[in-house]
Amino acid sequence: MDDRQQLRVEKAKRLLAENRLTITGIAMECGLAASTDFGSVLRGQTQCFPRDYRDSGRPA
Repeated sequence: MDDRQQLRVEKAKRLLAENRLTITGIAMECGLAASTDFGSVLRGQTQCFPRDYRDSGRPA
């Protein structure tokens, strides 16, 4: 994973923990146009889909 992708994942994890935006909104905020791309990227890093990551209450 390149540095930009890593920064996107870290930002996504923080936004998911804040629980203010929709999953699609977070994907767009992190520069991943499609929420399916976002889900694949996050799952590759955390072994969780975005909703599961948010529901788990994991810290960013």
